[in-house]
Amino acid sequence: MHREMLQKTLKAPTAPDNSTQDTAASNSSTQGTSGQPASQPGSTASNNTTKNSTAKPPASKPENAAAKTNTGSPTSKPASDNPIMALGKLEFSLKDIEGDTYNSDDVFKENKLILMNIWGTMCTPCIKELPELQKLSNELSSKGIGVIGLVGDVNGDDGLDEAKLIVAKKKINFLNLLPDDKIRDELLSKIEGYPVTIFLDSEWKLCRAGYCRGKKCR
Repeated sequence: MHREMLQKTLKAPTAPDNSTQDTAASNSSTQGTSGQPASQPGSTASNNTTKNSTAKPPASKPENAAAKTNTGSPTSKPASDNPIMALGKLEFSLKDIEGDTYNSDDVFKENKLILMNIWGTMCTPCIKELPELQKLSNELSSKGIGVIGLVGDVNGDDGLDEAKLIVAKKKINFLNLLPDDKIRDELLSKIEGYPVTIFLDSEWKLCRAGYCRGKKCR
């Protein structure tokens, strides 16, 4: 849930790598990264001790098996290679779904932390979680924590009416922005699917980037 991500961000705002810690551990097995908990190479090493050099190539089959296990999973990239976090900072001047323009300073006038939810009009999980985000917005607005949306799949008028309809139907009143070419190139091009949630501090530095699926957040 987004609350879990928020709590982690507030506890360790300068340690965004935790947002993809589990993913980094699982994906590292396919990259041969040292220092990660990869039990298979260890067991191969013990077999080599008893069978000497006549054993099969030690790591090739376990690595291939791990690669097959990881394919198709909706996980973000390892923390050390997270393309969103690599942006470092995100500044913008964007229109919302009503055509009004907002820039970074406008959004942070009364906020010390921003939860930005990047969603799509064709994404059922995105639409389903909007009421939860609205509830969070209501609860946190007085604490200097703002919630905003970025409707990633709206391009000009294409998809705009659908976005307005969804927001009205779900009774969402937090700010929902539309991407421009700069945001599409810098941010959306690095996203593999919706929804994605990122946290930014008052200097628009990224604190955490990940996604929520059901009750699990990364």
